[in-house]
Amino acid sequence: ATTIEFRGHLKAQHTDAQRHGDIDRQAAYAKAIDTLNDTVA
Repeated sequence: ATTIEFRGHLKAQHTDAQRHGDIDRQAAYAKAIDTLNDTVA
């Protein structure tokens, strides 16, 4: 998968965690997205 697809997957998971109120998972995905953005930028 490309980085764009992977980032889309992470964002979807982050949104899903948000919807379920899963704070820990939400934070983990937010951190992963930040890391990915730093890598790609």
